This record gives sequence, C-alpha cells and structure tokens, in this order.
Amino acid sequence: MKNLNKRQDLSAELDRITAGLDDRDRVEEKNQRTSLLSVLRNYTTSRFRFGQALAAYKEVCRVEGVWLAASKAIAREIGRSQRTVFRILSDYERVADKPEAVLAAMKREGYDPAALKNEALLNEVTSATPADSTPQQVRRVVHNTAARRRSQ
Repeated sequence: MKNLNKRQDLSAELDRITAGLDDRDRVEEKNQRTSLLSVLRNYTTSRFRFGQALAAYKEVCRVEGVWLAASKAIAREIGRSQRTVFRILSDYERVADKPEAVLAAMKREGYDPAALKNEALLNEVTSATPADSTPQQVRRVVHNTAARRRSQ
C-alpha cells in the first residue's frame, strides 16, 4: 500500500509538472507516465527497461524545464540522485541502437543489455551475430559467448 501511495504521489507531482504541455502532448505524457510508473515497481531488475521508459517519458517532456523537473521527481521517488536517473537513461541510449534480436536474446538469457558490466558481452555478441540469424541462433551466440567469457 505504501508503494502505491508513493506512485500516486509521483503521478500527481508529474501531473503538476507537465500541466503546461499542449493537449496532444498531455495525452501522450499520461500514456508514458503509466508505463513509467509500472516499470518503477521493479526498476532495479532491469536497467534497460527503466531506461527505455525514461527515454519515452523524456521525449514527451521535451518542453524546456519539464524534463529536468520530472527527472528530479522520479529520482526522489526511487531514492536516488537526479544524476543516477540521467546515467540510467544514458546507459539505455548507449545500447538502444543495437540489433533488437541481440537485445532480446541477452534479456532472455538473463543479461541486462544496458548494465555496464554486460557491455563487453553485448559488443562481442553484436559483432559475432550475422544479420540474418534466427532468434534461437542469436540466443545460442549469447549463451556460448557468456560461457566462454566466464571460463577465461
């Protein structure tokens, strides 16, 4: 119940912060806010998913000053600094352009593609995976590459 109240408080605060957006952006902001709030429940389990939600929310809040105020409120909600929120967003943006098949395979194998500790694995798998690979082939590349890296 406590977390639900905190999310409701954050939602109300974001509503105040984004009040100056035009009608079209307000509708999109509410959609992205819903997505962001659902990811916040377990934000520590996937830096990639949290960063993805932050990137979508930031895009809606592109009016000057709105994103900065919103990111401060988000940081307060998760008990972290605004700088940490920016780092999580930056980690997501660093990997967002990687092939979707590689990102999906890494997530299925239990590796968060946005986590810095997995950066070398992500780059190696991306380089070793032909563009026409099936999802199963990509997953096998992730599995084999990770196993080889662990044994070194």
